[in-house]
Amino acid sequence: MSIDIERLRKVRGLMEAGATKGERDAARSRATAMAKAAGLTLKEALSKLDATEKPRPKGLFQGFDDWMEAREPGHKAREAVKRAERERARRSRCEELLREYGSEEAVFAETDQERRLREALQPLATFRKYDGEVDSEGNWRETDKTYIDGFADWRSGPPKGAVLAAIHAAYPLPETVSGAWAEHQQFEAADSARFAFFPEYDPPIWVRARMAALSFILDTYSEPTVEGVRARLKWMNWHVNREIARDVLDDKRVLTALRIDFEVLMASGVHNGQAPSAPVRRTTAAKRADVLSILDACPELSDREIARRVGVSPQTVNNHRRARNGAAMAANGGLGL
Repeated sequence: MSIDIERLRKVRGLMEAGATKGERDAARSRATAMAKAAGLTLKEALSKLDATEKPRPKGLFQGFDDWMEAREPGHKAREAVKRAERERARRSRCEELLREYGSEEAVFAETDQERRLREALQPLATFRKYDGEVDSEGNWRETDKTYIDGFADWRSGPPKGAVLAAIHAAYPLPETVSGAWAEHQQFEAADSARFAFFPEYDPPIWVRARMAALSFILDTYSEPTVEGVRARLKWMNWHVNREIARDVLDDKRVLTALRIDFEVLMASGVHNGQAPSAPVRRTTAAKRADVLSILDACPELSDREIARRVGVSPQTVNNHRRARNGAAMAANGGLGL
């Protein structure tokens, strides 16, 4: 097994420049484990890193603390207190995890799910190296990062083709929103534990591919039940708490799916803990609006899938799709752009 040079470089940075002794010790422990997994000693692994090391430009925020200290005297001291508090919380979390798992090695041990994903994806997917990236000086440089052909994280959206087939072959993807949320929570729990010991931890790409597939289910699948609506709301709340902006299209998809499921759920009479009442017949206009909303948010879905979600025939969806495409062509001079 080869060692991830880019990740080792990050770990070494924490070993040498971690804000606290705890961070530096945790990084050294993680680097040792990475080297051992690759059949190397820590010294041998670091020598490989030295052999590939390239001059690095100055960091974008280098000197920021000095600048802030000049503007706001005491800034460095306040930041030091914050770092110490974070470190105390991290060490406390690590102690809890050691009592739960027994050892740090057990925290990072490959789970059965991770093993299945690795075994399914490695022989079926082509791994490619990123061409490179622009550094903080605006210069193009090579990178040691790799991606799976068919899934390049945020660069390509959800996995498709052979990668998606391999993910499903590892073990079947959930068919419901609530099932996807339950599996998502399992991965998040494992990541959270590993982050505590190693803040620079990054899940293997086959795990990230699986989570991207789960994200698509959570954003788009229909489950007009109390459990489904609750799971999707928890998913949306998880994104809000991350404080990382998503693509607007992703937000449109999840809101469209949530609105339609909520309307179907309310029409069924299953709310406020009451037993289902006689179904309320939805109007043709309401169904048409739902079809158009899905076509706008998720145009890649098949007519059959949209029909299943809204409760109309596939032909009805196809009629709306053709009318929508025709209107778009007319608006663009007949070019369909």
